[in-house]
Amino acid sequence: MKTPSRWLTRFALSCLAVAPLTGCVAQDKYDATAEAARTQEARNQDLLQDKETALSTAERKQARIDQLERENAALSSQVSTLTGQIQGFGSNLDELTNQVRGFNLRLLDPTADRALGELAARYPNLITYDPDRGLLRFSSDLTFDSGSDVVKANAAEGLRQLATVLNAEAAAYNIDVVGHTDSQPIGASRNRFPTNRHLSVARAIAVAQSLQDAGTQGQRMKVSGWGPHMPMVQNNANGNTPQNRRVEIYLMPRQGTSGESSVPAANSMNETAAPASAPAPAARPQPRVDYPMK
Repeated sequence: MKTPSRWLTRFALSCLAVAPLTGCVAQDKYDATAEAARTQEARNQDLLQDKETALSTAERKQARIDQLERENAALSSQVSTLTGQIQGFGSNLDELTNQVRGFNLRLLDPTADRALGELAARYPNLITYDPDRGLLRFSSDLTFDSGSDVVKANAAEGLRQLATVLNAEAAAYNIDVVGHTDSQPIGASRNRFPTNRHLSVARAIAVAQSLQDAGTQGQRMKVSGWGPHMPMVQNNANGNTPQNRRVEIYLMPRQGTSGESSVPAANSMNETAAPASAPAPAARPQPRVDYPMK
């Protein structure tokens, strides 16, 4: 039988042997826990920084949104103001349009306009009258034989009556006579008229000469010819296009009140002007009498 003293000795020795092992396990747990706490603290700091950054970004975005809303409100106000101004301009434009419609905007004075309209009505197949452009258009097929520059009797009578109107308005208008042809080649009269341009100028001269023979002042008239180069409609494949064969007479208000012509004087109908490439004859006081660009 063991004695109590020997048992106590052994127990004490056992405790001394186990004690170091217990202390090592507790230290490892502490160290692991401390490391986890430091890691979590760092993570918390990162999350807090991310939160502050997000809040700052959100504040900037909200400030930008507020700015854009203010700008949009200002633009909406400007749009409303401009819309009101446009509506006001529209009302003014309507008023001005109504005023303009009340004016007589025709190029010629009422007396000449009425006389020329009546003349065209007496010769509906020969003469077309455009009062807005101060234009009388004579059909070449009724004014001349094919390839000829000799004025037919019926057309000569119409030109004499036209001269009566023009002579009554001697102080008011200059006269521009312009010949046109289609693109059909010159036939039997080729020796006299090498090209359609030559023919168009000759016909313009013949019309102006008829007016002068009826008393219209030669220095009031200018003649020119476009040949086939200013067609009213597309020429047919063979060039035979009656609508394009015509002589046009433009009446142009004279400049000033002295009675002097605003264009160079032509002492004879043999003086011609046949522009080679210009888009229109000499400048006119009002653009509505420019040559037709059809």
